[in-house]
Amino acid sequence: MVCPSITELWKEQAHKYRLQFAELGGYQYCDAAGIRPYQHQVADPPEITLEAVRKGDRTFQRQGVHLPLWSTGIPQTLPLNDPLDGN
Repeated sequence: MVCPSITELWKEQAHKYRLQFAELGGYQYCDAAGIRPYQHQVADPPEITLEAVRKGDRTFQRQGVHLPLWSTGIPQTLPLNDPLDGN
């Protein structure tokens, strides 16, 4: 079972939610932890997500959670952030 897919990993609130979920024992029922590692803007390089994923790993380590991460993709609204100008 894949547990909640955490999104907006660049925000502190996402990591607080993940930490609280871990503290309450939510991850003990999971085979993998869902994440949505995507860029803030369409033009951002994919590597921008690495620090957020690393920070999430540190959150897991603090709570003794050792699960594989399962990417659940990007949100459907990401392409709408920077629409093409039609040229």
